[in-house]
Amino acid sequence: MISNLFRVSLCALVALLALVGCDDPPQIIGPKIETPPSSPTPPLVLNIGVYLPLQGEMAASGDSMLNGLIIAAEQANASGGVLGRPVRLVVRDTKSQPDRVAKAVTDLITEDNVSCLIGGLTGSGSEASAIAAEYQIPLIAPGSTMPGVPSSEPWTIRLCYTDFLSGRVMAKFADSLDATHAVVLYDPGIDYAKALAMAFGKAFKSKRGNKIVGEPFQTGTTDFSEHIQEIQKIRPDVVFLPADARLAAAILVQARAAGLETPFLGTATWDTEEFLNDSGEASRNCYMPGRYAPSAETESARAFLSGYLEKYKKSPTAMAALGYDSLRVFLDAYKKTQGQGGEPLRVALTETMNFEGATGPITFEPALAISKAVPILKVKDGDFAFVETLVP
Repeated sequence: MISNLFRVSLCALVALLALVGCDDPPQIIGPKIETPPSSPTPPLVLNIGVYLPLQGEMAASGDSMLNGLIIAAEQANASGGVLGRPVRLVVRDTKSQPDRVAKAVTDLITEDNVSCLIGGLTGSGSEASAIAAEYQIPLIAPGSTMPGVPSSEPWTIRLCYTDFLSGRVMAKFADSLDATHAVVLYDPGIDYAKALAMAFGKAFKSKRGNKIVGEPFQTGTTDFSEHIQEIQKIRPDVVFLPADARLAAAILVQARAAGLETPFLGTATWDTEEFLNDSGEASRNCYMPGRYAPSAETESARAFLSGYLEKYKKSPTAMAALGYDSLRVFLDAYKKTQGQGGEPLRVALTETMNFEGATGPITFEPALAISKAVPILKVKDGDFAFVETLVP
């Protein structure tokens, strides 16, 4: 009796451990076409692989981007799909963990048979690009801003501007605040921060009479009181803070608590729900380059905005707009190649020029050092408000 009970318990434990060890199955969004054997052959479904953080610290941005992708897929399917093929999103959750990205990308290619990859947001961008190149599957990186990735990984298509452009445009915006004296608070050990600091500093100093002071801090710093006190002694007109949204929010909370009310200029990573939630009232008097302006009047922008408002009953974020544009850019290239994959599809994507997106005209350029109109945003009443549009 005891032996049988032990055997049953052991079997139950093995089954439980097997379930715990299993990877989450992909989420399927879009038409699942099933027809009886006597019916005509159903159309082939065009599977689009999506890897996003839908849990964890970046979940709000991941959800927003997925919402934008869903709007684009539904609009495409309402128009008959692409080349007669319904569009279906196959979604794998990276749970805001960079070490899950490589497996998610590999599984989408090898198990889910996708024709394109869209996603990112939580690191491992270069690793994902390398896997896409190995299998020759286009990877559209909606939010990648680091220079060099597309040129080193030719199967990666980037849709937004680089850090250098972001830094230059914020230096130009400092003129709008009549700023002639700036402090750059940054981590020189992070390539992203160093690139932005250099771009901002070079552009800001190019105007005669402007002064700039660097205030570096070490990677891993959590107490910024000494740096904040130093800035208060300098009394600059603006502080440029090239840090990701989460770190920037933590610094702003400390700065405002210490009485530092100087305007802070940020990066494109700040226009996320996470930044608003983490910074709260401390985000007052903050400005950043945006990647989407809800006031845009193009046909594409209106279609996106109306579709998003109707489905989700709230205003879209930049991440949603970037997701929407990513899928539409791919479908446009797919149509141009008449459904060919591989090299013809990659070339068609790289030849994207002046495509009318919700975020503005899209032209693929590996370096993306071109001048592009950038909306400047500020935080107002717990949300982002449009200030002006600048071309650096």
